[in-house]
Amino acid sequence: MESEKNQRAKNWSHGEIAALAGAIEKHYTSLFGRFSQNLTSKDKSSLWKMIAEE
Repeated sequence: MESEKNQRAKNWSHGEIAALAGAIEKHYTSLFGRFSQNLTSKDKSSLWKMIAEE
């Protein structure tokens, strides 16, 4: 029973890593830029959510 509890999650596939890296590269300035009137935390959260869904 305990062995089931302590199992590691599977590693990400190469395709998943490539997709994540591509999406971050595409939106890098918005994800890691400074907050301003045109870039809010809500905007950043929305981008991360979109990336996660892709």
